[in-house]
Amino acid sequence: MASGESRQPEWPQTEELRSRVGAVRLLAWIAALVAAVPLFGLVDLATTLGLSDPRYAWAMSLAASWGSLLTFVVAAGFGWVGAVPRRPAPGLGLLGLATLGLLVGSALLLDARPLGLAVPLGAVTALLAVLLRPYVRPSVPAWRWRPSPPAIVAALGVPLWAGYVVNTEIAALIAPPGSGDDTVGIDHWPVQLALGVVLAVGSALLTGAVRQLVLWRWSFGLTAVAVAWATLAYPDRAGAMPHPVWGVLFVVWGALLALPSGRRVEMRRSVSG
Repeated sequence: MASGESRQPEWPQTEELRSRVGAVRLLAWIAALVAAVPLFGLVDLATTLGLSDPRYAWAMSLAASWGSLLTFVVAAGFGWVGAVPRRPAPGLGLLGLATLGLLVGSALLLDARPLGLAVPLGAVTALLAVLLRPYVRPSVPAWRWRPSPPAIVAALGVPLWAGYVVNTEIAALIAPPGSGDDTVGIDHWPVQLALGVVLAVGSALLTGAVRQLVLWRWSFGLTAVAVAWATLAYPDRAGAMPHPVWGVLFVVWGALLALPSGRRVEMRRSVSG
């Protein structure tokens, strides 16, 4: 067992720090709710399942990417921090990846609108990290590459999602204006690109901590299934990958990634936190 997993730190028993934990829980849960509902995370996922006005040809893959980023990454990250504030690193890591992805998507497509998500997301993430400073470093799993099947599956996600990023950028650059839909005034194309960055970078990081970062595995696995469904079910809509093979690869990768990896170190310890 890695040193980072061997011991659980404990909060000093003071009223100030107990109040801090309570404030963190409240802030994190509110932020998770905002990402999932007012920012349309769940709504856009529901759209891909046909729970929307059928008279409009929704850009299903773009809706899936927006919904996945806001629900399976952002809301899940905040939800983790709210549920397990004494082991915040996995949740904060997801939020950091989402912030990075939005910044990259904004830069690559020369679109400043995603900064309206990236800046407040990064600010709230930083605030939570400061409030939980005594617990951040101890809850970071030790990174060590070991040639195991789960680590290999995670590694395969790097080229898979890098391809998603490249295809999204090309499609966005040649797409006619207005083809990408928008939510709260933000175009979906750079957000879809951001999702690819999150999973490509996240897969690379996951290769050395795949047994500990159960939250990441489920986040990425559910995202892969949602993206695969949108591509396979609606191949002619904006944002879909250029060939159905991509959808098959996504769903197989996501299912394999979410499989139990033998040890459930993080989840078991998190319940006690």
